[in-house]
Formats: sequence, C-alpha cells, structure tokens
Amino acid sequence: MEKNKIYGSKQNRSSIIRIILSNYDMIGIKELKVLYQKQGGVDTFNLDSYIDLTSRKVIIKSFKSKEKERNRYSFSYDTMGNSPGDKNSFIITKFDKILNKEIRRYKVTLSLKEKTTNVIFAEVEDKMEEQKKDVSGERIKLRNRTSQTERKLLSKEVCRNYSEIARVSVDEIDSLKIYKIKRFLNYRSNLLIYFALINDFLCAPLKEEGITEVWKLSKNNTPLLDKRLEKITDYVYSTLSKEVENRVNQLEKRISKNNKEIEELKVLFSHKNGNKRKIEQLELLNKSLKIKMSELSGYSSKENLKQDLKKIVDIFSEFRHALMHYDYMYFENLFENRGCDNLKNLLDLNFFRYTKLIGEFKIENKTNYLDGDEELSIWGPIRKTRNNNAKEC
Repeated sequence: MEKNKIYGSKQNRSSIIRIILSNYDMIGIKELKVLYQKQGGVDTFNLDSYIDLTSRKVIIKSFKSKEKERNRYSFSYDTMGNSPGDKNSFIITKFDKILNKEIRRYKVTLSLKEKTTNVIFAEVEDKMEEQKKDVSGERIKLRNRTSQTERKLLSKEVCRNYSEIARVSVDEIDSLKIYKIKRFLNYRSNLLIYFALINDFLCAPLKEEGITEVWKLSKNNTPLLDKRLEKITDYVYSTLSKEVENRVNQLEKRISKNNKEIEELKVLFSHKNGNKRKIEQLELLNKSLKIKMSELSGYSSKENLKQDLKKIVDIFSEFRHALMHYDYMYFENLFENRGCDNLKNLLDLNFFRYTKLIGEFKIENKTNYLDGDEELSIWGPIRKTRNNNAKEC
C-alpha cells in the first residue's frame, strides 16, 4: 500500500460511510445526510421525529428521501418489523433505474444518548457486501462499515430568542433557520454602511431643505417629490454629462485620425494587398467606435437618468425600512427569490443597458481623508470623526 501511495495511485473513494445530522429543532431531527464516497455520493432524507422520554426512544414518524434525481434513483425502506409508531431505524436501499441494479444499502438508527434528555445519537451501518480486491498482491483496506455522530437539540430559550428576531413562531425555528437569521444579521450590519454612503450622496443637493435621509423625500406629495428628484438628477447629471462629453470627444478624435490614415493609404498604396487589409481593419474599427458613441448617448439622456433615480429612491427606501426594522422575512424572500416582482420591476433600470461601457470612463479615483471637522451619519447619532461627541439627527 505504501508503494501505491508513493507512486500516486488513486485513493479508495469508497473507503468511508458517514452520517450527518444537517437540520434539527427543539423536538427532534428534521434532516440527515449519508455520505458514502469521498468525492460525492450524498443521500439526503427529511424526517419527522421526536423524543419519547417515557421509553427513552427517538421515534421516527416519517422518513423520506429529498426529491433530487428522482428520475434516476429510487429508495425503499425496511422498518425491520417495527410497528409504525415505534420505529427508530431503517434499512435503506438505493436503486439505480438506468443501471437497473442496487447500488447502496445501509441501516440508519437514531437513539437517545445515555444520561441525557436532548442529545440524539445517530449511527449508520453499511449493509452492502464487501468487494475485496487485490492490488499488487496486497488487499485494499476494508471500508469503514459504521459511523456515528450526535447532536444536542435546540433549547426553548434559543428558539424563542431567534423567533423574536425573525418575527416567526417558535415552532418554525430550526438549525437551518438560525443559520439564515445569522446570515441576515451579518448582511444587515455590512449593508447599513453602504446605504449610509448612498444616502449621503443622494441627499447632497437637498441639504438646504434639511433633507438628510432619502425616505423623507415626501412620497405622499407628488409635486414636491418631482421637484426634489429634479434637483438630484441635475446634481448627478452635471458630473455624468461631462464624462460622457469627454469620452465622445476622444472617440471622435480617434475616428478622425483613422479616416485620415485611410485616405492616405488609398492614395499612396491602394495597389498593395497588405495595405488593403489595413484599410478594412481601420474601417471596422471606426464602425465599432461609432457604435460606442451612439451607446454613450444613453448616458447623456437626462430623462432616462431621472427615471432611474426615481426607481433607485424607491428601492433604497424599501430596503432601508426592512433593514432598520429587522424585517428578516423580507430578506429571506429576497434571498430565495419569493414575492420579489415589485423589486424586479424597480431594477429594470436604463443604466443596466449601458453598464458594459463603464470601462469607457476614466474617472479619477481620489482618496479623501476625514478630518476633525467632518461628520458621518449611519441613521442614528451624527459623530465627529475625531471625538466621541454626538448629536441626534
């Protein structure tokens, strides 16, 4: 065996079998996985289980495979003679419909760990017949036939705390939901900083009116909202239009230079095939540059910019409300693409039609350093950059 390792022979991929309790709540195990190959080969099962403290058993009410590749694989379950209400183990057989043969068989058992009331012990035992092979006269190491793991169930206090954060019932809290809630809290903390920067940028032209937050643009007053959007549009357009104009001028100069070179080649060297090809290349280049110029005109449309900014303000206000009020369900639906039709419509921005041209702009990236006279606000107290004195917004 050592010789095979030295010369880089493939390791035995089927040398393991492992059980993973991948989802659970305060009642029992909700999902488990059986891993039987190092590079893939995972079966996932959904469970409905609970602990019977009287008999100190883990009762499995239902046990079924997750619907994945169901057109190729099928599973059968043997309760080994146990009655429907008193089963804590299964023998599972996996059948390949294409190969028309049994490819895996193992036994899964759940039990309550000794001297505990909330720790579930899980074991998987491989029931496939061992296929012994010889390599260079040596027998391959037998695969592991069993694997065990254990999991402490969630406490009621933990479930209650997370249910208050997510604003869902305690019964809906499980380990997977807790993972999603933690991800949301981390996402929220990071996003608040970016939103503060966007907020300050959009409100810059409205400081004279005392508007420091985008959601205060008075959506209920349409004429006032339009007037303030017009100010924001003018503020953004003044910078953007200059960049567009500068880039268009650069493209025009390149086209003019290419046209001049084309005329010179036609007059002096038109009889040479090599120069003929160069003329064709320059003409194609000019054609692509003119297309870029026409596409850049989309950036110079003030009306398109205003339409986009109105949608951006709506998106920003909607996100801001969900973030500030810890609306977990809003972001779960967003992550899982449920009920996001309104957001999809708002994200249909004119800007996205021209994002491929971002590289055309050579905007200087200036590094700005904060000094003691500048202030930064993240929807709360405004703080000086060099001292801890704060004043409420």
